[in-house]
Amino acid sequence: MYPNGLSDGTCLVRYDNEKGKGDHKHIRDKQEPYKFTTLKKLMEDFLADVAKGKEGR
Repeated sequence: MYPNGLSDGTCLVRYDNEKGKGDHKHIRDKQEPYKFTTLKKLMEDFLADVAKGKEGR
């Protein structure tokens, strides 16, 4: 298993709140803003993005 993405280092899904950028997410090589509301919603959104990634979308 590759906890940080694929064996070549590619990030599949990552959510973060980097200083200066605020809340955002990374889906493969794309980055987009993310509006944090609740921990429950964050987990739902993250797991949905992981499922999409497994399907290759």
